[in-house]
Order: sequence, then C-alpha cells, then structure tokens
Amino acid sequence: MPVKTPTYTTLAERLKCRLEAVRSLVAGEVTALKVRIESLQAEVAKLEATAASHRADYERERDRADRLLTELLKATANTTGAMAAKLEGEIAAVRLAAEAGAGSDVMVARASLDRPTIEVGEVRSISVNRASPGSHGPPPSPRGRGDRMG
Repeated sequence: MPVKTPTYTTLAERLKCRLEAVRSLVAGEVTALKVRIESLQAEVAKLEATAASHRADYERERDRADRLLTELLKATANTTGAMAAKLEGEIAAVRLAAEAGAGSDVMVARASLDRPTIEVGEVRSISVNRASPGSHGPPPSPRGRGDRMG
C-alpha cells in the first residue's frame, strides 16, 4: 500500500491556514524531531557505556569465580588424599594388629598407629612396620624403638 506524502498545500488546506504557517509548523516539528533523535542517541551511547562496564564487571567476577573454584578443587583433592592416607594407615594398623594376634581389639591397633598431621596442601605418608609372615613374635614398634617384651 503506497504512502501518500502530503504537500505543504495539502496540509494548508486541511489545517485551514496559510502556506507559510504550515511551512513554519513543519520546520518546528522537524527541529523538535532532530533534537529528540540526538537526545535518544546520547542515551543509547550512555547505555552502551554502562553495558560495557557491566560486561567488564561480569568477566572479572567470572574469572575470580573460576580461580576460587580451581582453588577449592585443589583443596578438596588435597583433603581427600589426606583422608585416604589416614584411612589406609588405619587399615594397615588393624591388619597389623590382626597379624600380631590382637584379635578384634581395634582400639589397640589404632592406638599403635602414629596419627599423621594433616594440613591442606600437604599429605604426609604413613609407614607401618609389619612382621614377616613366618615370624612368631610381636611386630616391631611403629616408632622403631624395638620395645619387645620377652
């Protein structure tokens, strides 16, 4: 559907005023529209600057969150490793007590094990001295002092 563009003469007839008044009216509307367009362009520029600032904040916080997550995963891995080492040591102590004839007295086996100091980022290994399969005496002391009775 074609759009009809009114001429100054058509507008003057419709508004029942002189041609110069219509030209003045149109010029004033064009000027007002240009001012409004400039105002909207300035507002768009301001919003784009604000959006860029928010984007920079978002990217900075995303990088920070990624670093924190990496740190958390490393700490979790270290803690899990330390807990695994501790449990392996306790299992070894229970096996050692069973081999030595301590029977079901798990508390004796756990007490014979030196508790490792566990810190985040550091896992100390646990060593347990076992008696050889053919020996009939108690195993050597976990502290290596040779405290044998008998």
